Amino acid sequence: MCIRDSFNSSQDFNQNTTPDQGFIREKIFTDAIIQDASYVALRTVSLGYTLDTSIVEKLGVRKTRVYATAQNLFFATADGYTGWNPEAIRDEGVLNEGYQRGGSPVARTISLGLNVEF
Repeated sequence: MCIRDSFNSSQDFNQNTTPDQGFIREKIFTDAIIQDASYVALRTVSLGYTLDTSIVEKLGVRKTRVYATAQNLFFATADGYTGWNPEAIRDEGVLNEGYQRGGSPVARTISLGLNVEF
């Protein structure tokens, strides 16, 4: 079995069948789509205060602590970066090194709490 004309460059980039070859070459063979994905993040902040034992012992409590924790409180990317999350960059091989696809936004979480020991 002989397969002829299955692949040749004159068929793939034929002026009559491929519209605007210059535009295609400009978009495919360029670094214009490369973006600066540098960022600064404040990942976790925890603040807490243990109430004075002389005050809480009057209420029949041994120890009381109030706290607040925040995750991803601050996240800033470089100017002009259009992705959601620069940490979502795929690293699966040489052909897609640094390629970002489907990155989720960085969620911010704030938790408040109270620990009471009787």
